[in-house]
Amino acid sequence: MNLRGQLHPSYESELVIDKKGLWTGSQIYHCHADDLATVAPLIGSAHPRYGWLYLESFAISGQEGDIVKITGQYVGVNANYDFGENSDNYESGLRLSTADSPLGLNAYYDTLTAAEINEAVQLGMNPQKNTEGTLKTVDTSVGPR
Repeated sequence: MNLRGQLHPSYESELVIDKKGLWTGSQIYHCHADDLATVAPLIGSAHPRYGWLYLESFAISGQEGDIVKITGQYVGVNANYDFGENSDNYESGLRLSTADSPLGLNAYYDTLTAAEINEAVQLGMNPQKNTEGTLKTVDTSVGPR
């Protein structure tokens, strides 16, 4: 099998569901070591087979020759799962977190003008300050377009 330039999911995977409806699991992938930076799965990407699971983290380990093994850890909720008699145990919720990521990964990046991109970069590098030297509050009242 030629692994150059591609990420290959393995048959090795595992899924676990808890009584509250949280699915967790792992998926094994293989790729050529030289291609790791370009083919590794992206955090937040969907599982190749179960679209309600999203990649939370992954670990990399070496294997024979130039092949590396990537173990992806996935988490998600399948709203269509039937709990049967235990359906009252199902709870849903929202988990919110923040993280730094490149501007180009923003979902609205393609809709921005060059001037808006430049403004965002400048504000990120040189945030505006009040006369007291404290950071100005960012106006978030206007949502995404």
